[in-house]
Amino acid sequence: ELDNALLARLATPASAGEYSAAGRLVDVVMLPVLALLEAAVPRFFRAGSAGASAMVSLATRILPVPAVYALIGAPLLWAIADILPWLLGEEFRASAEIVRYLCALPAFMLLRHVAVLTWWTSNRPQIATGLQVTGAAVNVVANLVLIPRLGWQGAVVSVYASEAIVSVAGWAAWLAAGAERRTGLSLRGGARGAGDGDGKRR
Repeated sequence: ELDNALLARLATPASAGEYSAAGRLVDVVMLPVLALLEAAVPRFFRAGSAGASAMVSLATRILPVPAVYALIGAPLLWAIADILPWLLGEEFRASAEIVRYLCALPAFMLLRHVAVLTWWTSNRPQIATGLQVTGAAVNVVANLVLIPRLGWQGAVVSVYASEAIVSVAGWAAWLAAGAERRTGLSLRGGARGAGDGDGKRR
């Protein structure tokens, strides 16, 4: 929500209202996806206790259905964008254009939400906190730089940037954790094998 406050301060209150209305429509489209992921939280906790491989496996199994919905959400948002000025009045005509700029956001939000959720439900929730703080910092800095130059379009770029950075960082951390675990198992297995060989020679 920081982008709304920064838009009101660095651009105009009108643009902040138009941007906020567009964001609410994106949120409505995302509700079924968020409900599905929230219902899966107990499964994420169980997978988190089993380690990185189990968590990544669960996330990749759950992702396809909400991913398809998020991809469908892009043309859906594009198609229903004009509902906002019809519902809220002609002064929100710009909100329809903003929605079309934000129509790919559900896919970005899905990847970010799953990345953060997996870390919250793992044995290292501090990484989730770090991801969220990083996303907020990127959003604020990008808004401070871009909004005075681009108005609400700067806010759009900022929200995409923050969602993308958190998603990439969150998933990269899981891949690294999985690789580290496999390497550790391999090294331990090699050490056991060497010990067995020594025992046989003795």
